[in-house]
Amino acid sequence: AVQRGAVVLTRTRVTSATRMGDLWEVVTEGPNGTHTHTARALVNAGGPWVEDVIRNVVRINTTEGVRLVRGSHIVTRKLYDHDRCYFFQGTDGRIIFAIPYEQDFTLIGTTDQDHDGTPAEARCSDAERDYLLAFANSYFAKALTAKDVVWTYSGVRPLYNDGASSASAATRDYVLTLDGQGAPLLSVFGGKITTYRHLAASAVDRLVPLVPALTGRPWTHAAPLPGGDFPKEQRDSITARLRARRPDLAAPVVARLVRCHGTLALAEEGPVAVSPAQDGEDFGHGLFAREVDWMMAREWARTAADVVWRRTKLGLRLTADQIAALDVEDLAVIDAGTFDGLTAAQIGGLTLAQVQGITTDQAAVLTTAQVAALSTLQLSALETVDLRELSTAAIAALSTAQAAALNVGQVAALTPTQIAALETADLAAMSTAQFAALGSDQVGALRTAQVAAVRAAQLAALGPDALAALSPG
Repeated sequence: AVQRGAVVLTRTRVTSATRMGDLWEVVTEGPNGTHTHTARALVNAGGPWVEDVIRNVVRINTTEGVRLVRGSHIVTRKLYDHDRCYFFQGTDGRIIFAIPYEQDFTLIGTTDQDHDGTPAEARCSDAERDYLLAFANSYFAKALTAKDVVWTYSGVRPLYNDGASSASAATRDYVLTLDGQGAPLLSVFGGKITTYRHLAASAVDRLVPLVPALTGRPWTHAAPLPGGDFPKEQRDSITARLRARRPDLAAPVVARLVRCHGTLALAEEGPVAVSPAQDGEDFGHGLFAREVDWMMAREWARTAADVVWRRTKLGLRLTADQIAALDVEDLAVIDAGTFDGLTAAQIGGLTLAQVQGITTDQAAVLTTAQVAALSTLQLSALETVDLRELSTAAIAALSTAQAAALNVGQVAALTPTQIAALETADLAAMSTAQFAALGSDQVGALRTAQVAAVRAAQLAALGPDALAALSPG
């Protein structure tokens, strides 16, 4: 999404959304404070919070609601050696599965329980754990007990409330509702990860008649995710190439890296270093600082739990002390008045997590020398709201490599004044994707010398409105 121009704001809450004529005014609150955004349309994909968003954020009365159904899972040590999965029929008419999980484990699930608490409180109860154990024990030769369970997790299904008598009977189909009274509001009830692409295309189809700016042809059905640009038959070949490059890594580690990152594991600037000397700190079980930095810069990891449970499942292997070592110093304790006293060497030595923790006040006092000391990877990790706070002098001091490293979301966030401050060589080094992210206000601020320095392909990438913003001179 970011490669196509999206701006991602993690750990940021929408506090209000209000129709202002034919636009939405959306207020967000996050690590970098409160900000106001405008949008032509609003998509409420709040998952289990979808109804709460309608009632308490958008503040619209609705008769539609969501039914929260909790699905819990248990994980045990590997119960069998082959790579097949099992589906078991229970005496209550339900079906559960047992599938190979993370190489050395077996995943057993799932339950169907109405969930009365908040979605964040979803936990596998002892009763659910025992239910799954008894279910599995009616099939497996080896009897399982609670001591065999190494981890549990639960998710909340946000099912459309169709009035079904039981959680199991509630519809699993997603439902899209559209409120077109003014600026459009599309709400998504239900949906699951296995059909998310189809749901996304359906959502856009519903909005097209009301949002003329939505042009082009559907593409999401065939576009690979980053690193997934290879047929599954080539996985062994990619694994062999990575093992040849990094023979020091254990086979299970290489297998995990390929599963997590695909072809990105072979990229020179990717999550896996070309040589052990570039690995950085070893957190255990093949997790090095290089990969953690990558997850923070490219996958929005912010906490240790993000890394070991949400981006990977290394929490099954790492000790509590190893996980704690992932947490880094919070730069928020340094006030802006002393932040500008950090040397260029200190700035260049910041971890990506620390760069991501820079506040808008701290960004505003960064000197040209400090900004110049940021590596291209550090700069790409800087939040868009913080990038907008950099002085024009700091922007003008960016190297060509730094300017070329800005992601499209960062380019789109630059102010017109910052765009005008870029050196002509920096602007000429930008990709067509970066140019396509420029808005009409930014293009209108370009100086004649800047326009003269850009390539024809860059100008061709501009949208019609942005191109029209160029002055006749």
